[in-house]
Amino acid sequence: MQLTDDDRKLLTEYIGECFHNPSIAKDSLGYSFALCEKCGANRSGVTFRPFTTPADLHAVYSAMVEKGEWERFLNYCEGKPGSYIYLDDYGHIHIQPQTFAWLFCLACPEQIPERMKMVAEWIRERG
Repeated sequence: MQLTDDDRKLLTEYIGECFHNPSIAKDSLGYSFALCEKCGANRSGVTFRPFTTPADLHAVYSAMVEKGEWERFLNYCEGKPGSYIYLDDYGHIHIQPQTFAWLFCLACPEQIPERMKMVAEWIRERG
């Protein structure tokens, strides 16, 4: 499952970073350079997060926690293949230990893009 640029943009903005939109500007000597239209950052040498690394996964998780949306995301994951998350009769979330390994790709870091795609879909669905 490949992440698209739209997915990366959505995830970048979700974690509070700018998904730079470059425009060409000229300095006082007439030399051209790229500036972000949104934040004004010089786009020379700026790279975007790939959302394929443990650091990216942690940044998204941290944003969920800061926004108070971690439990909402866990509810979304309930029933997904590989997730051992379920709600009891009282509405409490129960998470089996292997779910954390699945969510955070502890044994299979090559699955991080798949989890990031799932988060992007959740963000779109929640509105």
